[in-house]
Amino acid sequence: MNDIPDQPDWPAASRRDDPTTSHESERTITESGARKSHLDAILTRLRQGPATNVEVASIGGLNYKARISDIRKMLPSGWVIRCELRRGKGKPNLYHLERWTHQRARLF
Repeated sequence: MNDIPDQPDWPAASRRDDPTTSHESERTITESGARKSHLDAILTRLRQGPATNVEVASIGGLNYKARISDIRKMLPSGWVIRCELRRGKGKPNLYHLERWTHQRARLF
């Protein structure tokens, strides 16, 4: 994981064609430092190994899926965050930070 920066320059969260309110919300969370703090904490946790959606939500707040998406955008080529869906009551989903290879692609 040495090719994933410790303190990356996080990409913008909203797109050009998003409503003005999305841009305002992004500006607020970015200027407060909360977005960067959440992104850094989630990436740090994923470097340690698989994390449940419950763990990630406790770090990144209720909008943790958006933070996962932000992290995916900045990952170097060959790296992915994979969500392992575990069906059944009381079985949280698992997020994995891993290198993507052709051999792994055949498994899915």
